[in-house]
Amino acid sequence: MKKLFRNFLTIALSFTILIGCTACSPIGEVIDKGDASKTQLRVYSYDGGVGNVWLDKAIERFESLYANYEFEPGSGKKGVDIIPNKTKAGADLSTIDNSSDDVFFSEWVDIPSLIGQNKVLDINDVVTTPLNEFLVNEQGLPVTTDTETIQDKLYPASREFFAHKKVNGENRYFGLPHYSHFSSITYNKAYFDSEDLYFAKTRLDVTDGQFISDENPEKSCGPDGIEGNADDGLPATWDEMFELLDYIVDKGDIPFMWAGKGADGYTKYLITTTYLNLAGIDIAEMDYTYTSNGKEVDIVKDFDSQGNPIYGKTIIAKHQDDQKPKGINSLVSKYQALEVYDKIIDNRDYMHDNCVAQSVTMLDAQKEFIFSATDGNPVAMLVEGSYWYNEAEDATYFSQASTKPGWADKNDYRVMPMPRVYKGTAADVLGTNVHKSVVADGSDSFACINAKIKDDANLVKLAKMFLAFCYTDESLAEFTEITNIPRFIDYDVDVSELNTYGKSVWEFYKSSDVLLPYADDRVYLENKKEFSLHIESKFWDASSGLPWNALRGEDKTIESFFKKFMAK
Repeated sequence: MKKLFRNFLTIALSFTILIGCTACSPIGEVIDKGDASKTQLRVYSYDGGVGNVWLDKAIERFESLYANYEFEPGSGKKGVDIIPNKTKAGADLSTIDNSSDDVFFSEWVDIPSLIGQNKVLDINDVVTTPLNEFLVNEQGLPVTTDTETIQDKLYPASREFFAHKKVNGENRYFGLPHYSHFSSITYNKAYFDSEDLYFAKTRLDVTDGQFISDENPEKSCGPDGIEGNADDGLPATWDEMFELLDYIVDKGDIPFMWAGKGADGYTKYLITTTYLNLAGIDIAEMDYTYTSNGKEVDIVKDFDSQGNPIYGKTIIAKHQDDQKPKGINSLVSKYQALEVYDKIIDNRDYMHDNCVAQSVTMLDAQKEFIFSATDGNPVAMLVEGSYWYNEAEDATYFSQASTKPGWADKNDYRVMPMPRVYKGTAADVLGTNVHKSVVADGSDSFACINAKIKDDANLVKLAKMFLAFCYTDESLAEFTEITNIPRFIDYDVDVSELNTYGKSVWEFYKSSDVLLPYADDRVYLENKKEFSLHIESKFWDASSGLPWNALRGEDKTIESFFKKFMAK
């Protein structure tokens, strides 16, 4: 990817800062006065889908390691008291300079704008110094065995993004990626196992002969096209996915659950994960680079008189007129993703009744999905973000469900690897070197230090040390072990410490291509909410809104919608 943000300084002030999945609100002031006998550090944490147990653990370990450290020499203070400001309410970090918090871990942070307005601290030393040299105790001895720098752990796109601003001719870091989540479909493997909902390698010419049975137990290759992997038997194409949906309906069960409240937002997760996996990383990156680098890509050119797409090829080349390049929204994979969406919402049998109830929140949907395992009306899959399990656990839904008869054998939640091929069967995918799954960071969750403290050398030192501490291998692994959420950084986790869902998230992420929503295109930067793949974005909306229409409350066709989308 080309060097990022070459025009940054001319545009940074135009950004709107968006954080969290709720409306923006001022940063809450910390009420806790803390222990005045120690040096105090105030840490803001948007807990969202990750909670704050990870932060409590990091604080506990840091305070213990530095219990005898004098961060304010000559003051008589010894040790550190870290005061967390935990909140699920979104915050507007444009007011960061009015906040009493020093270190920030938040979601939906427009870090370029904060950097451009000099509201976050230069942390280049934090990122480029080996951690065992940066983190030492009062005796000058390292408190960690981690010899890497944080920079060593960053993906190349992250390095370019966070170190784009030059100071005295040198690129410097001003922020770091925090947690990451991605669009996903979760399936209950226990239900799939009990109902034999896996495609057979050999399809029999009998009713339901496409699925495994006692007489035909060998599974198909699954979406990765390789036999013997964990995805064997899962739909390898969208043709097979619709066969599966119909098969579940024929059993009298329910294929999908999602939140009815703001349903267009949560069904964007369905469209997004469908598109990314049909596209592959090379195509998906064009939503951020706006170029196919001279290669022809498949597009929808037009529609015939019957409303069928007419396909063609084009080279995506950047325009010079401040517009998205022609063809970027005509990609065949985008049309296919919207067609999938159109077919699903057009069939009410594919979804739980509450999917159309505007009063049903994402927590309600999670509870319904979990409880359905034992209430005699099973739901096979949940459309959500990869963070959902942590939210449901925090809401005590799993502990409530555990009291129900048969619960121990009826729950095993995992991320479903999605089809990377639209038409055909697993036989057409087997051995074809189909591309990897794609996961896209959907949170803009970053960590930074308030530039307000820049003149307090002692506090700056403490803030930087704690930030660095949260990026040691031990802290990164502990974060994932607690939350089941990855951080899109290069580190390892002992998967034996994860539950089955967390393990599936981690393994899916590690086996996928990672799309980071960073770009050097000015049109993208000035219209990020319009063009990004985040749940709150308008990426799929075109000018007419999603083809939701109260689940077919009005008659609109995929042709009419996609024509507007192509022109967007």
